[in-house]
Amino acid sequence: MLFDKVEVYAGEGKKPVVLQNRFMRSATYEGIGAPDGSMSPALAAEMEKLAVHHVGLIVFSYFFTEECGRAAPFQLSMATDAAAESCRPIVNKIHELGSHCVAQICHAGIPGIVEKMGPSKDESKGVREMTLEDIHRTVTEFGKAALRAKNAGFDMVMIHGAHGYLLSQYLCPLMNHRTDDYGGSLENRARIVREVAREIRKMVGPDFPIAIKMNVDDGEGGMTIPESTQVALWLAEDGIQLFEASCMNPIKKKNAGTCFNRAGAESWRKALREKYPHCLVALVGGVRSQKEAEDCVKSGACDLISLARPFIREPDLVDIWAADPNHEGKAKCVSCGLCLRNAMEGKFMCVFNDPNRKK
Repeated sequence: MLFDKVEVYAGEGKKPVVLQNRFMRSATYEGIGAPDGSMSPALAAEMEKLAVHHVGLIVFSYFFTEECGRAAPFQLSMATDAAAESCRPIVNKIHELGSHCVAQICHAGIPGIVEKMGPSKDESKGVREMTLEDIHRTVTEFGKAALRAKNAGFDMVMIHGAHGYLLSQYLCPLMNHRTDDYGGSLENRARIVREVAREIRKMVGPDFPIAIKMNVDDGEGGMTIPESTQVALWLAEDGIQLFEASCMNPIKKKNAGTCFNRAGAESWRKALREKYPHCLVALVGGVRSQKEAEDCVKSGACDLISLARPFIREPDLVDIWAADPNHEGKAKCVSCGLCLRNAMEGKFMCVFNDPNRKK
């Protein structure tokens, strides 16, 4: 089940992207890119390690689409041709090893470190409201970044529409107080996300898969499961084939449910299968055992199991589980989140793997 090959739809009559198994490395901030946003040897080595250990789909995080949308220092860039081309050697290596790779592209919005902008003004945080010109430029830059990723050899591109970054901010009524065509109703709040999806499809053509990471549920006062399910259906209509179901309150930055809301992922998959049977759903967050992962797939909650922190502690986790005849494997990850603190300090490793860790 977990080690079956999976096909990612790449357009009518086109050869699909065939993944060697149902495991996906979810994007997470590594903090070890080069200062100019290009690929670094250290980060390339981490990605290669995942391919060596047979992770089917490896998502590189989270390339900023333009300098004003940078979220963190040492973040990867897809804002220039040179930065994109710096990824080609590791992309080629991953292909040689039998895995596939995704470029996740993002605009930070409110938590940006170059400029703070968002759907609505927030003087207390120094956030300015985006103009229509800002919105149109943002959409255009997403399209350009996606084309750069395609040209650099990535197998698909992923829109980051979750976790309180710009597109998530527009979707969430807690953060979007606009009264124009980009605020208010769900249709209006989703407008910029749909425009980004359509612009990317226009730029990359009909036979290049597009994915999106999106919250299924923002938590109290935010986007709900029925709303996110409707947005997923709209985006499938706009040409997105793979949906990564996550969940985080965009203001409190806390998870809104167990397994990042398995029920929400199942809602997406059921709705998508009825109208867009080629679309796949990946579930991220909280899956820490082989049996739990198998149950998520067998029950229809998802098609792919997406993991981030477990692969930081155990890059060989897929191989470990594949070798377990009793399907009783458990990840060593304890979900402490201290790997993010390490990333902020320029060390991409699990604290339990740190040889200098104080016992």
